[in-house]
Amino acid sequence: MDCSIRFEHVSFSYPDGTSALADVSFGIKKNDRVALFGKNGSGKSTLFLTLLGFLSPETGTIYVDNRELGKNSLQDVRAKVGLVFQNPDDQLFCPTIYDDVEFGPWNFGLDKHERERIVESSLREMDLWHKKSRAPHHLSWGEKRRAALATVFAMKPDILLLDEPTAYLDPPSIRDLYRLLDCYEGTIILATHDSKFAGALCDKALVMTDGKIGFHGDIEILLNDSNLMRAFNLHHDLNDAANT
Repeated sequence: MDCSIRFEHVSFSYPDGTSALADVSFGIKKNDRVALFGKNGSGKSTLFLTLLGFLSPETGTIYVDNRELGKNSLQDVRAKVGLVFQNPDDQLFCPTIYDDVEFGPWNFGLDKHERERIVESSLREMDLWHKKSRAPHHLSWGEKRRAALATVFAMKPDILLLDEPTAYLDPPSIRDLYRLLDCYEGTIILATHDSKFAGALCDKALVMTDGKIGFHGDIEILLNDSNLMRAFNLHHDLNDAANT
């Protein structure tokens, strides 16, 4: 199978002995949209951190676009993968949101003209161009979420990782977020507890339980199986997030 992301027998434990990933194997095809479910402490964040190379597996191998993740490939892999944090305040650290969005292209050595083009395009896509000179702390939570997305979209990643993107958003902001992500052309992994949003956006699901993969398959199969939903302690809400 030609995969955008592939984990082969990946295990990782923290220094205190906590096993966060236990012989994890799965593949995600290019342009799949995958909901990553699991209770807190199930291994979702650790999976993201190993995929980005911030944590090194004790055993097993990770591939991104069929390239093994390792010291020699780390920079190239990180250029392909964008992470949107759960808390946008952790992602926005510059005096203005224009500066925040420009940081990535500047760090990649793009010239001033190209940076300006990318920043304007990214902020317009998020309907934030008119607030380009605003400090992040002067934005609403929904605007901060869109600004954090703009910082990642500016880098044009092939793979987008999102950590609880609907947290603390009101229904109109969730609709806006859905429309933005639905237009994204690439692979999405959405770590979430929000089955309503995930069911509208994603076509596949991964469920983590105690560091292992408990389910990997079509999201409709999971969300329509009440026994599976109860087994994984997932909320059973099948309303369409796009029409909330």
